[in-house]
Amino acid sequence: MYRPDLSVLRRLPSMAFAVAALLAVSACSSSTGPSGSIPLGTEFDLAPGQTAVVGTNGLRIQFITVPLDTRCPLGVLCISAGEAQVEVSARQGAQDSTLTLSTDALRRQAIFLSYSIQLIGVSPERHQDPPTPLSSYRAHLTVSLLGPD
Repeated sequence: MYRPDLSVLRRLPSMAFAVAALLAVSACSSSTGPSGSIPLGTEFDLAPGQTAVVGTNGLRIQFITVPLDTRCPLGVLCISAGEAQVEVSARQGAQDSTLTLSTDALRRQAIFLSYSIQLIGVSPERHQDPPTPLSSYRAHLTVSLLGPD
């Protein structure tokens, strides 16, 4: 006769506590963006309002907003792909600038001081209804140093 191992049931309360603690810690994570400095040339994601420190010279990139999202919604047949634009703030020392990057191939990149800031993509995909709330967007970016190869 089959006898189930009931020892797992005795561990459920402690497992539930561990999961709850993990969720609480992740909910308390910083809204300033990725922790630590992101190496140049590395892809990273930002949510609106988040800031990333890139490289070793204190370059800060902040995702401000999505002023335009005309991408073709999922499940819809469109004549063109449309585009999404994101506004980011770039700051290093006393220098700062607001830049608009686009998913359009000709406007994916912007120059700030000696850096190239490139939009790799925007998520989530656009849906027809309801409109995507700003808080759901993520900008996928990379920053590289300009200079001779």
